[in-house]
Amino acid sequence: CFPTRRSSDLPFLVAVLTVNKEISRGGEMPQPSWKALCDCIRRDVAPSLASLAAYQHPAGVVITSQAFSVGRGELTANLMLRRANIEAAYHGFIEELCGLLMTADGAAVQAERDEGRVILCSL
Repeated sequence: CFPTRRSSDLPFLVAVLTVNKEISRGGEMPQPSWKALCDCIRRDVAPSLASLAAYQHPAGVVITSQAFSVGRGELTANLMLRRANIEAAYHGFIEELCGLLMTADGAAVQAERDEGRVILCSL
């Protein structure tokens, strides 16, 4: 999990993370599971954010059931994250989440995309 860079066209700090296949039930995240996953992330992340300034808090997360890979250029051979490549691969989802956050007026956001392989979730 990592925060994407702030840029002038994305007004929110957003994280992209991947879950393992056991959690995502083989790559498909049925609606009850992704809602529970968003709730769990909100509950577990809140204490960690308490010590950060408000501008450092991620507004949401893009959750994918597809593991980051060397083959798609998301990881180096040493399994380090290639942040720019991950940001580029999920840019459309990140932009959509930012749009949902802007129109949500503080309400919780949860949305399923790409046939259940990607979840957009506010924090």
